[in-house]
Amino acid sequence: MKRRMPAGSTLATAVAAALATAACGGDMASDDDAVDAGGSDGATGCSIAVSFAPTMPVAPATIVAQSDVFGSSGITTYVWRVTLRATGAEVPFTPLDASSRDIQFDAPTAGIYDVDLFVGAGCPSFDGAVNVMTPGANTRAVRLRFVPPASITAPPQERIVIVPGGADFAAGVLTLDAGNAYPINVRTPTATAVPAYVRFTSRSTPDAVIEGFTDSAGNTAVRLIPGRYDVLVVPTSAALAPRLVLDWDPLTTLITIDAGTALGGFVLDDAGAAVAGARVSLTSGGVPSTVATTVADGSFSLRWREGGTIEQVTAVPPAASSLPRLDAQVEIGALAVVTVRHATVPSSDVASTLVRVGGVIAASTEVVVDLGRAGAGTIRDGSTILAAASGSHRRTLRTDAAGRLPSARFIDGTGAAFITASGGPGGVAALALPLGGTLDAAAPVTITGRVLRAAGGARAEARVRATLTGALAHAGAPVPVATAGSDGSFTIALAAGGAYALLLIDPTADDAARTVAIASATAQALGDLSLPAALAISGEVRATGQSVGARAVGVAALCHLACAGIERTRPLGDAVTDPAGRFVVAVPDPGVAQ
Repeated sequence: MKRRMPAGSTLATAVAAALATAACGGDMASDDDAVDAGGSDGATGCSIAVSFAPTMPVAPATIVAQSDVFGSSGITTYVWRVTLRATGAEVPFTPLDASSRDIQFDAPTAGIYDVDLFVGAGCPSFDGAVNVMTPGANTRAVRLRFVPPASITAPPQERIVIVPGGADFAAGVLTLDAGNAYPINVRTPTATAVPAYVRFTSRSTPDAVIEGFTDSAGNTAVRLIPGRYDVLVVPTSAALAPRLVLDWDPLTTLITIDAGTALGGFVLDDAGAAVAGARVSLTSGGVPSTVATTVADGSFSLRWREGGTIEQVTAVPPAASSLPRLDAQVEIGALAVVTVRHATVPSSDVASTLVRVGGVIAASTEVVVDLGRAGAGTIRDGSTILAAASGSHRRTLRTDAAGRLPSARFIDGTGAAFITASGGPGGVAALALPLGGTLDAAAPVTITGRVLRAAGGARAEARVRATLTGALAHAGAPVPVATAGSDGSFTIALAAGGAYALLLIDPTADDAARTVAIASATAQALGDLSLPAALAISGEVRATGQSVGARAVGVAALCHLACAGIERTRPLGDAVTDPAGRFVVAVPDPGVAQ
């Protein structure tokens, strides 16, 4: 698929209404739905308006372009040019009057048709576009997320566009809403200032989150797009409970925080002795409590708010302790005191364990250990057990020059370790303590495949990137990469047994990216992997009140419907606007009904 962005042109959507105007000194970035007008003359105030009919053409179509010129001086002439963007080929047109003020042209195929008009008389040229849809095109809702650079006064924001399948789509001029700087005051009921972390989640675009902090006087100013928000407030003071304010109006400005509900208790080891330095917290209805640290007698006190759900209670022993982290689901209700007690479970020290990957000693390397065991503790109300707690250990150790682990005690649970072997993809070893003196990971495995274009044939130079997923995923994990050859074939080495997301990327953006999930890496041939057909969403981003594009704006296309969790955050395609504010992102083509 050929991507064309004509020099000096702006682009337009073509799924709705029909008019765009370039006004002198005015805001030309108004998210018009049919045509994008191209400029006005600052000296004469000349402007051009063009409308297209029909407003939602389906190929083959005959399209009428009608122009109006305002504020011109001198003789007005009409010089039109129509091109099919995919090929750059000029499209013949027919004047509808003697002056060529209005024209019509045939659009036999689907795609973006760029329409340019020069009228002289001191007026700027008009640059616009109209989308012609494929018969029977399926549609897909796509979120376009814009992250402006610090030089542009606008918050991160999203637009939802409905993209028809079968042809590239021009999204037009998309205006960055400057929003407003709203003063925020966080106070107690007695008007005491509250320094706090604040997170604003828009009810209309909940994935575009704005964060901030109030100062020592409890004040801040946050730039938000007008609308309703859910606001999470986490005070820095442990005497005040975090609060989630639902359906908040920024014009309110004042947010009140109080002490919430107190929960006290004790953290004990398996012998009933106090555990000092443990961190205890709970989450109720998605709202965290304060984090309490146990004192010498193992006692703690935190503040929280009832969220109308079962609470998640977590107790993390101090780093020097060999006790596991405990997690439990329990209904706290009206309880004021609970006891978190570790159960008597076996544990082992991994000191001097020899670590190898494929039989090769892994010297001076990091080893991420992730272990779990059910029934490692309880949550109690006095002597009454309210819930069982699972235990876990997750620690990063480093082998010495001889490839041996330092002293560290873990519960005798099950899990896995990731060994970051130098110069390779690393290794994954299943764990079941006690280890018995060695920790052996299999040698890396080789995975092969061939990347094909959606239309068939090899996708030469395709990029392949493997990201570790699952319980062992961590920021320091190696990210193996490979580049396909001229026949689309690739070879990539992965840690045997590791869970990966294999991302296949077309460097030309003609086809969309594809993710292949590998639950447990083994030596295998994946065979032919066809990339999804793609279409290009193009457009121009402008800041409010500006007649030129905004450069260096991050643009990400994301799914909107039928996706959740991590899939909502994984871009379908991304780009950065060029110096003229233009962008092109490739997304999977929704296709055409059969």
